Amino acid sequence: LCLAPGIPLTHPKPHPCVARAHAAGCPVVCDMEIFHRAYPRIKTIGITGTNGQSTTTALIGHILSSSGYNTEVGGNSGKPVLDLSPPGARTIYVIEMSSYQIDLSPGFVPDVSVLSNVTPDHIDRHGSLSGYAAGKARLLARTAEDGLAVSKKREAGLRPGAACFNRDVTLGLQWPQGRVGESILGHAS
Repeated sequence: LCLAPGIPLTHPKPHPCVARAHAAGCPVVCDMEIFHRAYPRIKTIGITGTNGQSTTTALIGHILSSSGYNTEVGGNSGKPVLDLSPPGARTIYVIEMSSYQIDLSPGFVPDVSVLSNVTPDHIDRHGSLSGYAAGKARLLARTAEDGLAVSKKREAGLRPGAACFNRDVTLGLQWPQGRVGESILGHAS
């Protein structure tokens, strides 16, 4: 079942079609999951947060495009992911993801994930601020093993299992040492 992100998955209670799908053993996903299953080996940057995620998505897309990458930008705002062009050489997908889309995309594994911030929002959908924060943090937890998870220092504690990351970056006064940028995305200039 491909569920529109606004239809209740768990809170306040599952929508009747979700309950029927679960009872029948049918997976419940959204367009992001279908996109990832269609193109499992593409390079992706997943971006989420309460505020600033659209601006961050657009800015990263612009920087990559200006650097010569074939950049496709979409997701929660702008173009739906299923309307993005198929991958080609040097294609990087910059995808904005809502907490709803993260919940419905269990197989989405970004090469880079970004959590801009978490403030109270969508409590009716997640039951509590901690439920909402956990939903956002799932994107970071799903980052590719050799990928990069980026968040602000105050959101660093939201990440379940943060110790599992090879390179876990929290933005503060210093830029991290080591491989960043092109080496993570796997493209040479």
